[in-house]
Amino acid sequence: MRVYVATIPTKYEIVAVATTESDARYLAAEHAKTYLADVGIHYDSADKVLEYFGCCVTEIEIGTAKFVS
Repeated sequence: MRVYVATIPTKYEIVAVATTESDARYLAAEHAKTYLADVGIHYDSADKVLEYFGCCVTEIEIGTAKFVS
């Protein structure tokens, strides 16, 4: 199984995890848009947030869990 971690660099790094790359980007952009609106910076859409801030997506292969003491 793979998961995708999307990161948007605002003052605070916005991170979202999803099972598809597009979902991870969308979730991160929507969260960033909400955060930015809360601090007084309004964007019309999540696409505008991605266009201005950019987004880094990392694909991670999920393996077996290990207990670490």
